[in-house]
Amino acid sequence: MSDEGDATRDTNPIFTTVPTAALAAGNFSSLPGVTVYNPFTGSSSGAGRTAFANNTIPANLLNPSAAALLRTLPAANLTGIENNYFTNQSVRNNGVRVDARLDQRFNDANLLFLRYGLSYYSTGEASALGAIGDAGGFSRLRAHDALAGFTHAFGATTFTDIRAGFTRYSNPIYAASSLGNAAAFGFAGSAGLPNIAIDGMQALGTNPSYP
Repeated sequence: MSDEGDATRDTNPIFTTVPTAALAAGNFSSLPGVTVYNPFTGSSSGAGRTAFANNTIPANLLNPSAAALLRTLPAANLTGIENNYFTNQSVRNNGVRVDARLDQRFNDANLLFLRYGLSYYSTGEASALGAIGDAGGFSRLRAHDALAGFTHAFGATTFTDIRAGFTRYSNPIYAASSLGNAAAFGFAGSAGLPNIAIDGMQALGTNPSYP
């Protein structure tokens, strides 16, 4: 019989992008070459629309769902508008494995063995963007394997070997934390926050790869 266990604690350095305080407030004046227009002006084709003064969206026109998401994001801790957030995300891994084997020699012609293995591993990593980031998650591996074998010799040159095995493996992956329900962020429905992909940022919401 043998057993082994390990417990790993580490950090994963991550650079990513978060909106600056000005951008989160609707002020886009710091973006060169960008003009933000009022979508409620001009024609439906976009012609004749009026630009917002100072490239700043008034607070009463900010999307409430966007505002709710912004309140959950960490603040930038580096300068600039890209790769302006750095964090060391914790990574943990706890595992244990046990193996046992029994051999029985009845006589020179009949041998029997039984073997059983059990593995338990739990791994987790937090998301750089906090509770609503889709990159964080944890897994819970559970594996069982068993094998039985019987050997019988009919003579000096003839024998039979019979083996039967069983394996059960489970490794579900879950979000690192509860994302609440969609309605809390102004989305229809009661399921988790939908996955939101914004160019240059880590994705938000429920990771589509997770159950």
